[in-house]
Amino acid sequence: MSRQNLAAAMSQFSSVVSRSKLISRPHQVKKYKHQLDRLVSHYNHVEYLVKTYELRQYEVLLPAINELRYAGRRAIDIMALLSKENEAEPNSEKVDQYFVDAELACIRAKHDIVDALVLYGLSRIQSLNEKYDFDELVAAFPKFNYFSKFLLFARREIQRSREFREERNEIYSALYEKLVPDFLDFMDEVDANFDQLVQGERKRQYFQTLSPQISFGWILGGLGIGGSAILALIQYIWRG
Repeated sequence: MSRQNLAAAMSQFSSVVSRSKLISRPHQVKKYKHQLDRLVSHYNHVEYLVKTYELRQYEVLLPAINELRYAGRRAIDIMALLSKENEAEPNSEKVDQYFVDAELACIRAKHDIVDALVLYGLSRIQSLNEKYDFDELVAAFPKFNYFSKFLLFARREIQRSREFREERNEIYSALYEKLVPDFLDFMDEVDANFDQLVQGERKRQYFQTLSPQISFGWILGGLGIGGSAILALIQYIWRG
C-alpha cells in the first residue's frame, strides 16, 4: 500500500463524520453528538501520534494504521445507521456497539504506538551508547540516564501486559503518560544538541590521538635534557 493510499485511509474517518451533518438525521446526530465528538478527538490524536512516529522513523506504522482504518470502517457503519436513507429507526444497541468497536480500535492503535516508541527509543539509546562515553551523554543530555532506565522498564512492562491481560490498559496508559510528551521532548533535545555532542567526541578523539605524541615528545625531551646534563658532567670531570 502506497503512502498516498495510507494517508487517504487515515483521513477517511474525519471526512465521513464531516459529511454526516449533511446525510444524517439531525436529531440522531444530536443524540450521539457526545460520542461522535469523543471518537473524532480520540481518532485525530492517534493519527497525530502515528504521523509523529512516521516523521521520526521515516517508515509507516502499519499496525496502528490498520486499527485506524477499522475505526473508520465502524464510523461508516454508524453513519449508515443514522443516514436519512435508512428509513427504520437505528438500533441504538448496534450504534453503541459500533462506537465501542471504534474506540477499542483507537486504543489498540495507541498501544501499537507505545510499542513502536519504546523500540525506537531503545534503538536510539543503544546506538548512542555504542558511539559515545556515558559521561559525555549525560553531560549533553541530563535526562539520558533516566530515559535509558525507563525504556528498559517499559519493555518489561509491555512483556508483563501479555501475561496479565486484565492490567493491559492500565499498564499502557501509564507508559503512554511518560512517553508522550516527556520522551518525545527528550528526543527533540537529543536531535537539537546532537551536533554539539559530535563535536565534543571529535575533540576527545583528537586529544586521544595527540596524547601519545605529546608523551613521546616529553620522553625525547627528557632524554635530551638528561643526556646534556650527563655530557656536561663528564666534561667537568675531565677538565678537573
